Amino acid sequence: ATGQDRILKDRQGFSVLRIEGPHFVERGHAYSLTCVYDMGRCHLFNVEWLFNDENFFSFSPVHGGHSKDKAPIIVDLDQSNSTTVVIPTARFRDSGTYKCTVTTQEEEYYIDNKTFDLTVGVLPTAGPTIKETAADPDGGTTPPPPQVGSEVSLECTSQPSYPATNLTWVMNRKVGHEPQGGSRTARWVTNRKVGHEPQGGSGTARWVEPQG
Repeated sequence: ATGQDRILKDRQGFSVLRIEGPHFVERGHAYSLTCVYDMGRCHLFNVEWLFNDENFFSFSPVHGGHSKDKAPIIVDLDQSNSTTVVIPTARFRDSGTYKCTVTTQEEEYYIDNKTFDLTVGVLPTAGPTIKETAADPDGGTTPPPPQVGSEVSLECTSQPSYPATNLTWVMNRKVGHEPQGGSRTARWVTNRKVGHEPQGGSGTARWVEPQG
């Protein structure tokens, strides 16, 4: 059986502990991931990085770091090493699961790995906006001031972003006239085609003001 198949009680202290890095990266920005491992009493043979189970970077003490042609992730080879991979420009297609696999060079070699999920996106350029959507009963476009006991319709719209924005409503009213916290989540509605372009979201909440 290979080192990956065997369940070992003693790996001479060798273990891959975790992957450190950002879980969200803005498109166009550089990012790096670090594989934290303890070699214990073992010696390093190879470190392999995979993206969605496809190899994109390997490092060995003998050959150094290298990346295969047409690798799914573009790596800065000059900045990457035995523990860290540096990606100079984040793309939407770089969203997915990264895996660091470390192999020792002992006669009965050991293998261990950890995975890490990362999303590349676009943040909204500004906060959401809220407007009242009820029409003037006299036919105008400006709604009248709300009255106690009347129904109020508000619309919250986010700026374009990817992935889609999650909108949450917070209502600071309770029965009577004292503030109270409450929340409800509005449905997100895309205003652009599905794909890798930035998207916007909007949602509408309706409630009745409490009676005085």
